[in-house]
Amino acid sequence: MVERQSALVGRYETWLAPDRSSPRASRRFVRANLAEPTGTDGWVDTAELLVSELVTNALLHARTGIGVAINVFVDAVRVEISDDNPVHPVRGTPDETSTTGRGLEFVELLADDFGVGDSRAGKVLWFSLGPAPAFVAEMGLRNPDASGDRRVVLRDTPLELFNVWQQHASAAVRESMLMSFAPGPAKQVMSATALGGANDAIGALLRAKPEFEFDERLRRDRVDVPLQAAAGLASQFADLREVMERTVVLARDGVMLVPPAPPEVMQFRSWVCDEVARQSDGAAPVSWPENTPHAGVSVVTPPLAWDVSDITAASEALIAADDSNRILAVSVSAAKMLGWRPDDLVGERIIAIIPERLHETHIVGFLRFLLTGRQGIIGSLVTVPARRADGTEISVGLSIRVLPRSGGRTGFVAELTAPP
Repeated sequence: MVERQSALVGRYETWLAPDRSSPRASRRFVRANLAEPTGTDGWVDTAELLVSELVTNALLHARTGIGVAINVFVDAVRVEISDDNPVHPVRGTPDETSTTGRGLEFVELLADDFGVGDSRAGKVLWFSLGPAPAFVAEMGLRNPDASGDRRVVLRDTPLELFNVWQQHASAAVRESMLMSFAPGPAKQVMSATALGGANDAIGALLRAKPEFEFDERLRRDRVDVPLQAAAGLASQFADLREVMERTVVLARDGVMLVPPAPPEVMQFRSWVCDEVARQSDGAAPVSWPENTPHAGVSVVTPPLAWDVSDITAASEALIAADDSNRILAVSVSAAKMLGWRPDDLVGERIIAIIPERLHETHIVGFLRFLLTGRQGIIGSLVTVPARRADGTEISVGLSIRVLPRSGGRTGFVAELTAPP
């Protein structure tokens, strides 16, 4: 705590309900109290933007009442946003297509100083414009009881799979929160408690610092991911599981913008949530399997409706697939190259023609493309190994085209050639 300083000329406070009208109300509150010619009116637009972003973050993630306090100094402004959720925010890394997740980035870019502290009930985020003193509202400091802390370790986690799953889960939880505030019949009912817990679980993942260990034999990064498990982490990951299972249905039905996750990514999510639950009860860590297990997995998204007769009849070696990783059509020459009958591949997942050691690489790249549009090998001619029906491998030239289809879905056409 720092004493009030003589430079403080005014303090204005309001309390907002956890309602979708709160960001608009916070902007009006800022403009009403900074519009007077106090020497700080030049910061109105910036303060409005930052307050709106932080109140929106609190609305989505804390889901409690929101306090806004404006401290006006002779030559500076300091704004505090408080809520009753003690979990500190983590600056995310939204991709260029994300519609949320940039609030802390804006604060970092536009504020002269910023930070977060604990209060008796939860936390306080603050930012200052100008050389404001280190003034903090008189809310007192929280002294959390750490006696329930237990370290959870996600042992031998494949780094790329962890990163793309975390990105997918963050996007799905964020969109679920936005949908929960939607008015009218479009609103998808999801427990506010579950959404809050799921968001806290995402925060725990973002705060994790993986311990790197490169596996020379598998030629991929294997990491231990430690989660500092404060009491309640198990329930947060149970909430995350509940929310993600609900989003699978919504994504399958085309209600959500976030694409459905491949079955292996869903298995990875289950493993993470199971490990948090087990280790929170005192069990020893169990490593993620050396190779992604495929037994019992199934695709939940219905096949894409697409007339692929031109693919089937093509003289080139062509394979058509949809955005659920499902093969829809194979030309005779492509099937012959791979040692299959065309009808035997239709309905299979693309990994049927990819060597097993590359399954995770394919799954990660495929989901990353659906999430971000990052094309990787798409649009280029590359040489890759392909798996034949008898289990042997051949090298093929591969060129992939992306074809937008009706209903917002995506189709892919791969052409196979003799390697250059």
